[in-house]
Amino acid sequence: MKNLTERQLWAREVRELSYDLEDAIDRFMVHIDGKPSMHTFKGFIERSINLMTEIKIRHQLGTETKKSKDASWKLVSDIIAPSWLASIYSLSELNISLQTLGEVDIQVLGDIPSLRLLGIYVDKSTHGRDRKLVIEKNKFRCLKRLDVYSPSLDIVFAPGALEKLEDLSLWFGLDETMVQFGGMEFGIENLSSLLEVHIKFWTWNSSMPDFVRAAEDTIRGAISMNPNEPQLNLQVSSGSNKPLVLWFSIPTA
Repeated sequence: MKNLTERQLWAREVRELSYDLEDAIDRFMVHIDGKPSMHTFKGFIERSINLMTEIKIRHQLGTETKKSKDASWKLVSDIIAPSWLASIYSLSELNISLQTLGEVDIQVLGDIPSLRLLGIYVDKSTHGRDRKLVIEKNKFRCLKRLDVYSPSLDIVFAPGALEKLEDLSLWFGLDETMVQFGGMEFGIENLSSLLEVHIKFWTWNSSMPDFVRAAEDTIRGAISMNPNEPQLNLQVSSGSNKPLVLWFSIPTA
C-alpha cells in the first residue's frame, strides 16, 4: 500500500509539471503569433528543459529514497537553488553548483529538513553587493559538515547559527572578498559545535606579506574566540586556484 501511495504521489508531480510545460507552450505560441523572437524561443526551450530536468531529478531522488533512509545528490542549478529541494525530507547529503550565491539559495538550502552534509560551488561573485549573506539560527538545523567554494566568500554566521556543525571548509579568493566586503569576518566564532576548520584562500598579492598576514590573523582570531576551540588548517596560495573537479568529496556518514 505504501509503494502504491508513492507511485500515486510521483504520478501527481509528473502530471502537475506537464501542465506547467503545456502552459509554457501556450504562452510561447501566443507570443510568437504577435512577434517572432529567436531569443524568446531559446528561453522557451531552456524553461522546457528545466521542467523535464526537474521531473528526472525528482524521480531519481524518489528512487534513491526507496533504497535507503537517506538520499544523497549532486545538482547543477545555473540560476538559483530549486525551491522544491526543501520538500525532500530524506535528503541528507547535497553537492550543488550555482552561478552566484543569493539570499534565495540560503533560504532554500537552509530549509532542507534532514540535510547533514552540504557542498556549495559558486561560479561567480555577486557584483554590487557589499553585505554578506547572513546564515541565521533557524537555518540548517541538522547540518554537520559544510564545504563552500566561492571567488569571494559571501556568507557570515550569526550567533547561534548551525548549532550541529562540526566540520567547516572554506575555499575562496582573498582579493575579491576584501574588495567586495572590506573584511574577513565570517562569524566562525559563533559556531558552537565546530571541531575542524579548513580554510584555503588564494591571492594575487602574495608578494605583500602584511596584507596576507592581516587576513590570517583575522581568521586565527575568530578561531581563538570560538568556545569549542576547533582545529584550524589554513592554507594560502598565489593566483587563482579554481578546483579542477566540480564536486566536493562528501563521504557517506
